[in-house]
Amino acid sequence: MCLTTAAAAQEDSWSQEDILNFFNSNVKKEDVLQNKTPANSQKTKTKPVALTKTQVGDTRLSLLIGANLPTSDMNDVGLDKQWGSTGISGGLQLFHFVTENVALGAEFHYTHFQSGDPFYLTPLIQAQPQMNVTNYMFAPRIYIDTGSNPHIYIPIGIGFANMKGKLRSVRTISLSSNGSFAYYIGLGLEIQPNKNEQNILCAAEFRYNHTKFVNNDYGRISLPIEYVSLLLHIDFKI
Repeated sequence: MCLTTAAAAQEDSWSQEDILNFFNSNVKKEDVLQNKTPANSQKTKTKPVALTKTQVGDTRLSLLIGANLPTSDMNDVGLDKQWGSTGISGGLQLFHFVTENVALGAEFHYTHFQSGDPFYLTPLIQAQPQMNVTNYMFAPRIYIDTGSNPHIYIPIGIGFANMKGKLRSVRTISLSSNGSFAYYIGLGLEIQPNKNEQNILCAAEFRYNHTKFVNNDYGRISLPIEYVSLLLHIDFKI
């Protein structure tokens, strides 16, 4: 009787080798490491955070900073000279999406240009111009692609410019031009730098700018002011 029971117990018992073989054939190594059973060993997928797309009703505040380069000269006043050299600028823009492709906004933008080419007022007196431009713009954006990241858009500005000019010579002469019609048009690229943060976006923008300096203090001056800009934006959803 004891021999029969012992034999049965030996048949029902598993050796250590049997247990290891069974364990290895039914449970994956990664399941053990993740404390999973074979029944629920499928990995759980984490949904990616959706990239920002333009949405009707969004309002954004944009901070701008950039570099500028004059593209026109003073030929209209008889001088083959540049009215300014490289400039730096900064501004604010507030815009609201009325459709997924169109945002309407307003912009304030100030640009300080370095002094332009020196020229002679008389054979003995040399002068050098310098210009500052302040723009007040109605500034819509037209988005070409609203669903992808980055977004491509066309920035447009229509408004007026106030300009302060200086002519440095034996003494400095200050000239101003207020309320001149101004516009810009360009191309922008907007990205969402952090996919987990949808309220902050960045953009790079190229613009062509045009206005006119008009002054009658020392005779009639009507000088086209044209320049190109490369701007960086940081946009905040508000």
